[in-house]
Amino acid sequence: MFRKASRLRLDGSPRRVVLACCCALFVAASVVSAQQPPAQRITTNFKDADITQIAEAVSMATGRTFIIDPRVRAQVTMLSSTPMTPDAFYEAFLSILQVHGFIAVPSGDVIKIVPDANARTMPGTDLPDRPPSAADEIVTQVIAIKNVSAAQLVPVLRPLIPQYGHLAAHPASNVLIISDRAANVNRIARIIRRIDQAGDSDVEVVTLQNASAVEVVRIINSLYQQQQAAEGGGANPLRLAADERSNSVLVSGDPEQRLRIKTLIAHLDTPLESGGDTQVRYLRYADAEKVAALLKEQVTGIAQAAAPGGGQQAAPPQQQIDRNTTIIADPETNALVITAPPKVMKSLMSIVDKLDIRRMQVLIEAIIVEVQADKTAELGVNWAAWSEDDDTRFPAGGFISPVGGSSLVNLAQLAADPEAAAEAGIGIPNGTTLGIGRIAGTGVNFAAMLRALRGDANTNVLATPSAVTMDNQEAELKVAQEVPFITGQFTNTGAGGTLNPFQTIQREEVGTILKVTPQGGSWRT
Repeated sequence: MFRKASRLRLDGSPRRVVLACCCALFVAASVVSAQQPPAQRITTNFKDADITQIAEAVSMATGRTFIIDPRVRAQVTMLSSTPMTPDAFYEAFLSILQVHGFIAVPSGDVIKIVPDANARTMPGTDLPDRPPSAADEIVTQVIAIKNVSAAQLVPVLRPLIPQYGHLAAHPASNVLIISDRAANVNRIARIIRRIDQAGDSDVEVVTLQNASAVEVVRIINSLYQQQQAAEGGGANPLRLAADERSNSVLVSGDPEQRLRIKTLIAHLDTPLESGGDTQVRYLRYADAEKVAALLKEQVTGIAQAAAPGGGQQAAPPQQQIDRNTTIIADPETNALVITAPPKVMKSLMSIVDKLDIRRMQVLIEAIIVEVQADKTAELGVNWAAWSEDDDTRFPAGGFISPVGGSSLVNLAQLAADPEAAAEAGIGIPNGTTLGIGRIAGTGVNFAAMLRALRGDANTNVLATPSAVTMDNQEAELKVAQEVPFITGQFTNTGAGGTLNPFQTIQREEVGTILKVTPQGGSWRT
């Protein structure tokens, strides 16, 4: 079960030979003890024995197979007065290897004994569920960090790892990878459990007076983004958010991080003596050119209000508003490019918010009608009475003149003989005519006629134009066509006395054009 990588070299002196014989006796005694039942214990004593001889004794006692690197050379003294089990003998052997700078690396069914400088490059007991608490075997363990940054723990734990060990952090998953002897790995794990405690992650609100919260957050994020990516962020990474409404910065993280960020924000939130800030504002509903004109007038008004009355004193910074403020409209993107001091910028942005609103749409419909103005209204009365008695004769009457071309005579003739009246061209015109009377040879005769007439003319619908416009914006309804008009004429005399007449013609729109400006007021439809 034991493979010897090199021959044991002994010194030629008699003393060395005697010691070698003694060691052989001790080894033989150890081997005999190892072959006893498991309940028995082994008492081992070695003095200036070659380390390969001790490996041979451990192999025979425990049944393990060792492969020894040729560089493994050492003289070992091991004295024990207490019997030990084969497993304890193996642990003691691992401790001997550690003292002399060697290490045992399990590899399948065999154990490689190599210098500890090569331990990190050789596979050992990787990722055990529970590493032995006091073993000198090389193990590799992955420890997840929950509350702190794994990258920040590396410089803290590095001095506790020997030269042949390995310690590294994986920022993406915030874990530590440790390769070392099992006992030291357990010690490192206990230290990590003490350090990996939940921190005090709170949120603080920092209100800005001069700077823009959005710009401050952008600057700090760009400054700490690479650092956080390298450190992995940890369990309580630094987080910043901007509240445009109150111009405040929300800071979240550990107390130390928050204090450092608040100090940086205080340096950034200082008034500027000159210059300003530049922002690009995209409009959704309003026209950029029109809004830019209004904002320029507003800036001019602010500058005039800030100007002193005397005009001879030095101008304060407020009077430089118009010089430090520029407003440019970009028609292609319907955007405003504004450069202004923070206070003026805040005022201008508030104005833009109120102007860039969705306006109401108004549908205008019209009917163009041709009406013939011909209206008639008539009302008239004819009446008459007379007597045909021999003794009494009297005539009486009123409104004998015709009413609408009709008279009592016509009405009487039409009633007496309709055919003869029709042949004579006597008729009743349009309208309502009522008549009553008595005509006889004798006695009293009377007649009365009432006539009423009303008439209207026809209408003609020419067009029904419509248009959609915005509230308080002029719309034009047009029903017209271009008609040529001769505006001038003249004649030139050409060669040979030929006359060349010319005319100038101008086309103009002829028709009905309506211009309407709706004012919706509080309409909501």
